Order: sequence, then structure tokens, then C-alpha cells
Amino acid sequence: MVNEAALTDPNRIPNPDPNPYPNPSPNPDPEPNPSQAALIAARAQKECIDFSDFSGAIDRVIGGLEKKSKVLSLEEKTLVAHHEAGHAALTLTLNPTSP
Repeated sequence: MVNEAALTDPNRIPNPDPNPYPNPSPNPDPEPNPSQAALIAARAQKECIDFSDFSGAIDRVIGGLEKKSKVLSLEEKTLVAHHEAGHAALTLTLNPTSP
């Protein structure tokens, strides 16, 4: 037999976090990731993790994996050019603001 009162009780499932989104500030700082910093230090054959490893971890979180090859293909150059043109178009369209 099913207890219908329990199924219709609005408090039977606890409410999730009321704000599931990250910090709404325009420039949220990424948090340093100790695991990424440890990997960077290990690849450099360091005995301990230092500030530069945490800085590299933040860069890796923001920018993704480091590309070993600095030479861009024609397709990549075209993609970057279109991306940058979008920035230029928005700058011309929006009101002038200071950076």
C-alpha cells in the first residue's frame, strides 16, 4: 500500500542549493587546482609544488591544454581571424567602454 500523503508532501525532497550558479561577479577568479599544480610540478621533476605550479594550473584551467606546436594550420588561422573579427565588430557596435 502506497502512502499518498508522503508523495504529495512538498517537503519530502530537500531543496537543492538555491544558487546553483557560480559567483555572478563579472570577473570570477578561478580557484587554484592542487591536482593540476601537482601534475605540472611532477612533469618538471620538482620535489615540491611552488607558486609557479599553481599559476600554471590556473592558466591550464583557463586556456586548456598547452599546444606543443605553435604553427597554426590555415583552418586554425581562419577560425582565429573570424573570432577576432567578432571582437572588433562588437567593439564598434557597443558603446565605448574602458578596458
